[in-house]
Amino acid sequence: QKKGECEDVVTSTRCRLARNLIDFPFPEVARHDEKERVQSIVFDAISKLDNPYHFIRTNTLLELNKKAFAERGIDSSGTGLAFHSNNENIFQINTADHVRIICLEPGLNFQIAVKNSYDLDSSIQNSLQFAASPDFGYFTSSFKDIGSGMKLSFFAHLPSILFSGESENVFQWIREKGLSVSAVYGTGGWWDSSLGAYYEISTISSRDGNEFDQRVNIESAAKYLIEAERKFRDKCADNRTTEVENVVLKAIAGVKFCTLLNVRESIDIISALKWGIDMEMMSGLEHSTLRTLLYHMQDAHIEFLLRDCSYKFEHDIKNDMHLKKNRLRALLLQSACTKIHFGE
Repeated sequence: QKKGECEDVVTSTRCRLARNLIDFPFPEVARHDEKERVQSIVFDAISKLDNPYHFIRTNTLLELNKKAFAERGIDSSGTGLAFHSNNENIFQINTADHVRIICLEPGLNFQIAVKNSYDLDSSIQNSLQFAASPDFGYFTSSFKDIGSGMKLSFFAHLPSILFSGESENVFQWIREKGLSVSAVYGTGGWWDSSLGAYYEISTISSRDGNEFDQRVNIESAAKYLIEAERKFRDKCADNRTTEVENVVLKAIAGVKFCTLLNVRESIDIISALKWGIDMEMMSGLEHSTLRTLLYHMQDAHIEFLLRDCSYKFEHDIKNDMHLKKNRLRALLLQSACTKIHFGE
């Protein structure tokens, strides 16, 4: 998998552009035949791109597929999806807007995510005409998206900030820059805050400055969080080593001796493993592996693994899907932990 910058703190970067065709109503009020026409026009434009895309009509998706897309932050409530083979460039058709272009990058890389988004936008505009005006920019279904139609966000892992009790001060600075802070996997867990210490920081409005201003604003927030997390990580290493080791070793012991793990327990364990790697207490796990494990622990993803692979389960759980998923989570994490080495 690709490696990104500053993956010890920023796990991934995302850029999303909202666009709408002229002469068609927004999807929320459009008729079925109008949505079908929009989808046909957009799919045709995407098919002319240099790189091949895989097209999906969402009405053919099973509920499990939709849930798996949701676990990856992809909205399948519209009529269609188009994916590049690398799964980093995505088109959502007829969700809140006619077209939403999404580009993902590992680590901190707004430059590439934004560039790829606008390259795709420019390319499909060779075949499409989007609703816009010189005064207001692009017209979108949400007032907050009018203008550039761009939303930027990144996922950050912030255990040292939380462990040091500094999260409110840090997040207040982020919010004062006009950005939102939300828990990626919900609240709770051993952090007593965001589950796994994973947060999403995102822009709120596309009307606040031009594209460059918006990117600079969120990039400065990302760099601030990276500096803060690393500073408090060093303080934890200097002053609270035993407590941090306790967290990391508890997680490893939990994996080694468990037989069943639910989603929440798995996310907390992955977070603790990542913290141990970033604190240089141990080695043997790549950031990309940990990022993949976060997806594989999710309910729909783990069910797909069960369907695609043959696993032999204990006789008392082999007919219980819930227990089999919890068993497979434990097995996957145990396999990952065999690569861990301490003191390297």
